[in-house]
Amino acid sequence: MKKLTNVLTHVSGPHQTASVFSVGEVSKKGLILLHGRGGSAEDIVSLAAELKVSVYTLVPEAVFNTWYPERFLLPQQENQPALDSALAVISDLFTHLETLGIKKEDTVIAGFSQGACLTAEYVKQNPAKYGGACLMSGGFIGSDAEAATLPSTSLLGTPIYIGCDRADEHIPLERVEVTAEGFTKTGGVVGLEVFSGYGHRPHVTALQFLERQLAS
Repeated sequence: MKKLTNVLTHVSGPHQTASVFSVGEVSKKGLILLHGRGGSAEDIVSLAAELKVSVYTLVPEAVFNTWYPERFLLPQQENQPALDSALAVISDLFTHLETLGIKKEDTVIAGFSQGACLTAEYVKQNPAKYGGACLMSGGFIGSDAEAATLPSTSLLGTPIYIGCDRADEHIPLERVEVTAEGFTKTGGVVGLEVFSGYGHRPHVTALQFLERQLAS
């Protein structure tokens, strides 16, 4: 991994000093990977090493290895200012990719657990045509009312993978289903995978989704 500087130019709050790493050479496709609570860039980038395609990958690392302090099911205000700071990190990563000629429609954003929740919330708040969004055990952030509030603009057919164990102790299946329904209503092409006995960990089918989207 190569540590990048001067990438996070519009980030304030807790994550303005977050680290950003890159893997691979600049190519036509881009991948943003977001680690979970207590994880690290090194942890999540190991997923990229398993992919059978090679793309330019950006991997941010949260300050103190946590993107926001409380559970993702609480009202968003309970996770501020860290939540907005984390979302601003993602915005700057997309901006950096665009300066390299890699557009949103050629970029896949993926995350595990807390990183999956961030992925869901960012795409929800910034609807556009993305190369794909991959949620490994996660969903919309906030109260039930906040999770049910959807944007008026469309995801324009963005492919979205959502996978979670039905008995995941951290991610209620109901929120996962609300997220899948919300993305479908806003123009995403959603594939929902509900596992039994898989636990709270990245899924093989998620890697297959990433390979398909990054190779196409």
